[in-house]
Amino acid sequence: MGTTRFLRWLGIAIVVLGGTGAGAQTGGTDVLLQRLEQLAGEYAPGGTQTGVSRTGTLGEGQEKRIGLHLEAGKCYVFIGVGDGELADLDMALESDGARLGEDTQPDNYPVVRACSPIAVRVEIVLTATRGTGSYVLGQFDVPPAGDAVEAAQAAPTGDALAARLDALAAEKAPGTTIDGELFRARMLEDEVSAVSRRLRGGTCYLFVAAGGDGAQDLDMAVSVGPQSAGEDNGTGVEAVVGEFCPAQDATATVRLTMTRGSGDVRFAAYARAATGALTAIATVDTVLLTRRLAERAASGATGMNPAQTPQFGSLGEGLSANISFEMRSGQCYRAVAVAEPGIANLDLDLYVNGSPVAEDNDAAASAVVGTCAAADGVARVDIWAVAGSGGYAVGIYSGAQPAAATTTAASTNPLFTMLDAAAVALATGATRASEPFTGSLTVAGTQQYDVALQSGKCYAFVGIADSGNLDLELTSGVSVIGRDNDLDTTPGVLYCATSAMTVRAKLTLLSASGNFAFGVYNAPSVQSGTAAPRVTSTGIAVGGTETDYIANQIRLTHEAVAAALLPVSQVNRGTLQQAQESEFLVNLPAGRCYTIVTAGVPSVRDIDVTLTSPYGQVLATDSTDDASPVLVTNPCPQWSGDYRIKVLMQYGYGAFGFQVFSQ
Repeated sequence: MGTTRFLRWLGIAIVVLGGTGAGAQTGGTDVLLQRLEQLAGEYAPGGTQTGVSRTGTLGEGQEKRIGLHLEAGKCYVFIGVGDGELADLDMALESDGARLGEDTQPDNYPVVRACSPIAVRVEIVLTATRGTGSYVLGQFDVPPAGDAVEAAQAAPTGDALAARLDALAAEKAPGTTIDGELFRARMLEDEVSAVSRRLRGGTCYLFVAAGGDGAQDLDMAVSVGPQSAGEDNGTGVEAVVGEFCPAQDATATVRLTMTRGSGDVRFAAYARAATGALTAIATVDTVLLTRRLAERAASGATGMNPAQTPQFGSLGEGLSANISFEMRSGQCYRAVAVAEPGIANLDLDLYVNGSPVAEDNDAAASAVVGTCAAADGVARVDIWAVAGSGGYAVGIYSGAQPAAATTTAASTNPLFTMLDAAAVALATGATRASEPFTGSLTVAGTQQYDVALQSGKCYAFVGIADSGNLDLELTSGVSVIGRDNDLDTTPGVLYCATSAMTVRAKLTLLSASGNFAFGVYNAPSVQSGTAAPRVTSTGIAVGGTETDYIANQIRLTHEAVAAALLPVSQVNRGTLQQAQESEFLVNLPAGRCYTIVTAGVPSVRDIDVTLTSPYGQVLATDSTDDASPVLVTNPCPQWSGDYRIKVLMQYGYGAFGFQVFSQ
């Protein structure tokens, strides 16, 4: 770690710290924690650790995302340590899809410092660049000092750069006047700064930035809510976006990037009363779009990893937006876009260093473009709403050449490929138990299949449709033993047969007509558990009355770690996107100890749970990297009352549930 870099975001000063005295470490968790303590003494002197150290494992090329809150007026140091098998561990700090800082030195102990004068949410991204092994991550509160303080200090007012902004505004939008304070910073090459500006409805805004001596190329991108207000990625040290005239009050996020060079930077927004058409700030269904994006990426970017957080926006018919991302030599990239039902035809165009390289102009509501980079460069994706209006989402994925891009037999039904991917996502290692079925259905149409199951085996029943909302119901006789009626096109049900039996799978296509495929898969990774609910002496069934994936996972975990305990609450359920959280109140009597069993659907990768007493005392908290945490109260509750259970989606998305048990 021989370099030091500064980055700012909303006034945050970020420093990548480094030294040369450490090498790869070996040993178990205790050794890693000892090494973490040693590094904290070197890179976080005088600091105190916040919370418990996070532990986990990463395979080569995998990444782990952890959502965190930075408190106002505080500085932090984040330190990661990998074991001897994890030879190169990298760390990055991201927010809203922008990479604000990183430590990518070829070692296994990344360190990043961040100072923030305001409260803000960020993501720490750990990446196993080389090797497979265990890691620990610690977060430390440290006093502001040194470069972080210097980076946050404002420059004197009344400089020549500020006058340049006024001149540019007068040239581009005569009659505008500066609105809000002038942003000042000194930026290094590759540094990203982002500032927030409050916009008033019925007012037009021009966003202007300029770099001083030493700066060679300054870029700017402006977003308002989920949509883009414009970008200026041209060469030179001046960047202008606008005018943008919102119809209602909104908040704009302005991202400045020093692409080449280093120097002073000034930014300001200029405003005037609107006299023409106004732009409505549209809202988009991020839950629906996130689900559709994951489904489309399963076939369009098979085997690839997200390169950044998905970006959302809204487009009117015939309009376009664009996003840019950096490409690394030797890597392949895919841009995947999906739309809300209001957009019937969504197209993508891909440019690398300004030259067109790929397009997807099929008449469909989703699109995929991609290329493999022979050299480092900058890619731009143009998103076009050819027919219809509404929201969209774009995901950028990177990795080796995806399976979907390699040679595929012409006779292979593309739905079968997507079906196989969905089955593996539902149950790791799933293999076909028989050849899939395919067909077409009209709106509200149904199709049924009878399937013979073997005793003691677990199965994954998976459907997929190319449009509409596909539901799946599994019955045995007159009893429903599994159901997936989520609003998506890929229903899945897991079931473990306790005896030889025949079940009926019923598919129902809602809200559209289209093609479908259905398959039955062996699911060896799913342990055999109680297939049906069983009421206990408390009158409550373990896992509740449902027989879906979440209920069965709660039953399996209960049988493995808390079989002697009885349920004292029903299953509480919810759905979260990554970095979102929900809180629940559960009434618990004093004088008992409690265990909380949680489970998430397969798209949930890491979910954390915290139990707090009615008086604010944290009785148990989870920081393991898994989708099925188990909390044991320590100390045991001393008061009766409503206890608060907070569920935080650290990584992944989807439905979850938890149930409370006691002796």
